Parts: sequence; C-alpha cells; structure tokens
Amino acid sequence: CADGGELLECSLCPRVYHLECLSLTKLPKGQWTCPWHSCLECGRTVSTAGGMLFRCTDCPTAYCFDCWPQGLARVDPTPQLLEPMISRGFDPSKNATLFVCGDCAN
Repeated sequence: CADGGELLECSLCPRVYHLECLSLTKLPKGQWTCPWHSCLECGRTVSTAGGMLFRCTDCPTAYCFDCWPQGLARVDPTPQLLEPMISRGFDPSKNATLFVCGDCAN
C-alpha cells in the first residue's frame, strides 16, 4: 500500500506487509510466512499444491490450481517486481504464475 511505517517481513520471500493490511493486531512469534505462500481458499502450500501457486502481483492473494477463479488472466512480471525478489534469493517465476486479482484490478 506504500504507506510506510512498521512492516512485517515474510520468512520465505522479501515481501513486507503492515500488520493492519493483514488484519493482525500483534507481531507473530518466530518465523512468519506471508499469505502469498498458501492458497487463499484451501490453504495448500506450494509443496501440497503440485509445486505451483497463482499469485497476485499487487497483494498477498494466492490460489492453487484447483481453486483458481475463472476469468483471471496470467500477467508477465515486471522487472520492478522481479528484480528486488531475485536479488534477495527468491524467484517467484520458479513456482508461481502471476496475475492481478479482481480487487487489485479495480
């Protein structure tokens, strides 16, 4: 959301979030994995979803193949999205198809 302030960083990727944007009231203890790593509908992770998740480029929404909503289209990632992630050791193109969800498209 680009509002600044205190941010929570995912343990698996370089994405960061405000607690409020995730509807959290306090910092989680230990390692924390962001919603980008599990299906919004069924909770499957990359390893339990056949090695692939569909991830929104603009928010933490992700879906497995079985829960993928009809009508959403794949998008090619921009260098602005990929470069910071790859420089920190995470390449979403290896286990994700990227899209823009309906909420972010509007």
